[in-house]
Amino acid sequence: FNLTLAGFLKRDRFNVYSGAERLSSAVRISAT
Repeated sequence: FNLTLAGFLKRDRFNVYSGAERLSSAVRISAT
């Protein structure tokens, strides 16, 4: 259970990070 929870949290954090990267890229592109 702990491994599954840790994996879920890690994946969720990665999804949030990649989402932020994509959003910042979109903002940078639209700003230029």
